[in-house]
Amino acid sequence: MNNKTTPVASAEPIAVGSKLQGRVRLTYLDGIRGLAALYVVLVHVWISEGSDELVPSWFWAGLEKSLRYGIFAVVIFVTLSGYCLMLPVVRSGKTELSGGVGKFLKRRIRRILPPYYASLVFCLAIALLMLGLDRFTPIDWNAAGIEELKGLFTPTLFSWRDWAIYLLFIQNFNLHEHTINGPAWAVATEGQIYIVFALLLLPLWRAFKPWVGIGVAFGIGLLLHYAWGARWDWANPWFLGFFALGMWAAEVSFSPRAGFTRLRKELPWGWIAIATFPIGFAIEWLRFRPQFSGVEPWMAQTGIAIWCMALLIYCTRDLTTDRSLNGGKVAPILRFLELSPVVYLGTISYSLYIIHAPIIILIYQGLLLSPLSPSGVALAWIILGVLVSLGCAYVFHQVIERPFLTHFAKDLKSGAG
Repeated sequence: MNNKTTPVASAEPIAVGSKLQGRVRLTYLDGIRGLAALYVVLVHVWISEGSDELVPSWFWAGLEKSLRYGIFAVVIFVTLSGYCLMLPVVRSGKTELSGGVGKFLKRRIRRILPPYYASLVFCLAIALLMLGLDRFTPIDWNAAGIEELKGLFTPTLFSWRDWAIYLLFIQNFNLHEHTINGPAWAVATEGQIYIVFALLLLPLWRAFKPWVGIGVAFGIGLLLHYAWGARWDWANPWFLGFFALGMWAAEVSFSPRAGFTRLRKELPWGWIAIATFPIGFAIEWLRFRPQFSGVEPWMAQTGIAIWCMALLIYCTRDLTTDRSLNGGKVAPILRFLELSPVVYLGTISYSLYIIHAPIIILIYQGLLLSPLSPSGVALAWIILGVLVSLGCAYVFHQVIERPFLTHFAKDLKSGAG
């Protein structure tokens, strides 16, 4: 979602291949981010309308079961953000932000908000186009199928109040219907977490032990959930704990301190990742069963956050291990995540995340006017929605996001983090 330039880690000399180097590019982070963003698009181009002879029922059943977990992608984004933003701090060895809190927040604002506000202009342009087309088409925005998509992008429900909320960057609270750009709630949540990271979590990390920071992060999130859930749950406040897990993963991956070095070398991080991934999905599956109504969303999501944390440590350890020690082998998951197309998908992932909603709704509206059967519409929507979203994200990234990304990369090179 909030795409960051892949960090260049240099906490200490790192064994890469048969040579010691002071830097290593963690390109696999872009791979994780890109796949998560693509999964979000797939989730949003799926509606469970009826099928016919065009597509086998088992195909629809498989899609429906595999595209239920869009929130898990956001969990991955948040955990990954904690990892990426903590890396420069770990490298510095000072447990503080280079340039101070003010410069850190300025860099975050410059990185996130210009593309975000540009995406709102893009949403407005698509809305005007769709409202214009409505005069010549029989689209019913309250029809079955369209009704369940209102939370993504619905021009007929825009209000001045909604625009004010999006402009103030507080669209993740229960203040409105998500009609302008539904997925953007997660961007606001991450931006707010960055403030808490700079003002609270990092000072706690510095003054006490990391586990204190993790405990406070989860404590704040769960307190807001259980005390004022009706207002705060739209923001998923427990994500603050997931961000802290990402911070801890960065410490384990690169801290020269003896305790973290032992954790990095001795624990079976690959097996931990393999074990926690299905646990998260199993808890989420239970949550939708009436007899398990007491299972909370944060429980399943915590399993996915721990999986992501373990995966980050495992991949980084594999990447920074002298290849002569393991026969020159590279973990298959790492090879896949570092494939050029996968990495580039991560490069444009922020653009993809913040502009895909109006694109896929526009495509769906057009397909409803076609002579295709319901399953034909659904299949065409999946294919066109993904391809057109990727194409538009590429253009948006090149024209809008990349200039700010270039400045951000210069900050990282200078150690600003």
